[in-house]
Amino acid sequence: MLIIADSGSTKTTWSITYPDGNNEVFATEGLNPYYMDETYIVNAIKRGMGTGFVFDEVKQIFFYGAGCDGDKKHVLANALSSLFLNSSVEVDSDMMAAARSLVGNGSGLVCILGTGMNSCLIQNGQISHQVNSLGFLMGDEGSGAYLGKRLLVLYARYALSPEIMDLFFQEYQIKPEEVLDLFYGQKLPNRFSASFTVFLSKYIDHPCVFGIVKSGFSDFFVNIISRYPDYQQFNINCVGSIAFVFHEVLEEVAREFGMTCGKISKSPMDDLYKFHL
Repeated sequence: MLIIADSGSTKTTWSITYPDGNNEVFATEGLNPYYMDETYIVNAIKRGMGTGFVFDEVKQIFFYGAGCDGDKKHVLANALSSLFLNSSVEVDSDMMAAARSLVGNGSGLVCILGTGMNSCLIQNGQISHQVNSLGFLMGDEGSGAYLGKRLLVLYARYALSPEIMDLFFQEYQIKPEEVLDLFYGQKLPNRFSASFTVFLSKYIDHPCVFGIVKSGFSDFFVNIISRYPDYQQFNINCVGSIAFVFHEVLEEVAREFGMTCGKISKSPMDDLYKFHL
């Protein structure tokens, strides 16, 4: 039995291939070793797999996740090894999942644009260069959290067009004066901010909303993509809900920076599955 897992901070997508060739894909909660210890991860996997799952039948696991790099990688690896006793275990970053799904063993600029943002330059299947995203508080340009935060800031400052101001209030029943306290009261402000990209998607044809998204992607290219050596020589390949939903805006900004978009996909799982077969 083969398991491929791709985990963000919100959810983990599992692909299980059984000995008869059948494949099952399902989602459980996100598993991030930066915020969870080994015991929590073990219990979360048990809950997600259900009581009838036979862990000893698994022979290979490839787990890709946010936070699965550096010193924290072993936390996830130890948790998996304690459950899947008969399996080899390979743990790598969500960035490597994106790279393998988008360019395989080839070369190109690879980006994750979902709730958060990450990027790297892949050459011959390996990460050769990386510009630090700096996370939600300092960076994450182009991410759902970044775009949602821009929308909230403009709304709180009465800086949106009157029509969009009214539509936002009708949609969420939040007054501009309430945004500040509401934002800082969130345990996970990045997810809270990213949730407002639904509004941006719904009204993307309005010039005010289009401008927010385009400006956010322009910041992404200025502060991240253009920092890569010879960046215009590579296609830019993206995975994630934000890249997928706003792909037309992303492609327009890429052209303005002298670049071409390669593959854009919502999730890496289908192509990861093909990579490991």
